[in-house]
Amino acid sequence: MRVQSECKPVMEFLLSLRLFRNRTHQKRFDLNQKWKEEVGTSFSKEQLEYIDTDAFEQSLLYLDQHLLLSDVQPKGIMEFLQQIKSGHWPENHPRNPYSIQSGGKEIYEILRAWYDGYYHKIEARVTAGLWTQKQRADKIIDKYPLVQAVEHVTNGIYLEDIKSRTVILTPHYHWRPIVLYKDYEDVSYYAYSADDLVLFRETIAPYYLRVQQALSDERRLALLRLLVGTTKSFGEIHEEMGLAKSTVHHHIITLRAAGLVRVHSTYGKNDRYSYREEGMDAMTLRLQQFLHGGEQSL
Repeated sequence: MRVQSECKPVMEFLLSLRLFRNRTHQKRFDLNQKWKEEVGTSFSKEQLEYIDTDAFEQSLLYLDQHLLLSDVQPKGIMEFLQQIKSGHWPENHPRNPYSIQSGGKEIYEILRAWYDGYYHKIEARVTAGLWTQKQRADKIIDKYPLVQAVEHVTNGIYLEDIKSRTVILTPHYHWRPIVLYKDYEDVSYYAYSADDLVLFRETIAPYYLRVQQALSDERRLALLRLLVGTTKSFGEIHEEMGLAKSTVHHHIITLRAAGLVRVHSTYGKNDRYSYREEGMDAMTLRLQQFLHGGEQSL
């Protein structure tokens, strides 16, 4: 197995717009409906209607996947926007399942409005934070065996199938606390949460709060007890908990984000879950780090 640590600031720009137009499972994300209402003022009524079309979604996914798959990245968002404006679309990667469904002028105007109305205000802080997270991941990869390093960086993704795969790790901010992933036969991409990045009204980084928040619900405590000393599939957890699938999914995401659940991932198979004791051990350490103003440990 080979592990690469990357940083893709332009892709983060697209991810932020993808989150804005996302209409499903909104309670799972740190950035909630109030954030959407505030940043939505970047667009006209006509643009908001266009953003909700399937054609725009397909085009946005095309660009997002291109940046994910490509080894050559734009030097910055403005260069990327200029490419779109001039009609020089990125050449389609053979693994990219999406296609451009919209006109270049319309897409450019939406992307430019999003940048001018929202993203340029946070670009410097987000980009610096993502690079800091990437550098921390580099140190972890150098320090630990590769499977352990991936688990450490992603806070719980444990790769069972490690034969001849390449794993690419990149930090993201807007879709926190979700780990975004894309699997191919020989390569897996994981976009993990930059949990020490503080923006907007946050005063304390989620890095210091996830475990306490996860343990504040008795159903999540019951779920953790199910996973001690064993691994279970989502279906088994759903059946034993007796809760709606969406509720179980939400609790697993919260516990995984806190590092309390290990996700056993094997290419081509459904994930299985187990209790991750390291997440509980980290709670006291993180609290001490916060109280004494220290740095995250590797």
